Amino acid sequence: MTIDEPDEIVDVLQDVALPAGTPVLRDLDLAAHYSVAREPGEAAGAWFDVVPLAAGRVALVVGQAAGSGVGAAVAASGVSAVIRAGLLCHEDAAA
Repeated sequence: MTIDEPDEIVDVLQDVALPAGTPVLRDLDLAAHYSVAREPGEAAGAWFDVVPLAAGRVALVVGQAAGSGVGAAVAASGVSAVIRAGLLCHEDAAA
């Protein structure tokens, strides 16, 4: 797969920054919808994530990187990955 255009880069980054679906959790019904309100190539830096934790806990994360375009999409995907990793590696940080 070759990605040559900024619009394609933005779309790929947003796809990987957002969860593919919501996890099935005991005692919690989740639904999510993300609707992009932008022109092609003008990605917003918004993201969300649902991270199941130990002892039946769950972290709901919503974020917004400043700006638009490839820079915002890169920032959003990077920050969301760091937050997820931090929550999973240091669950006491989620308390």
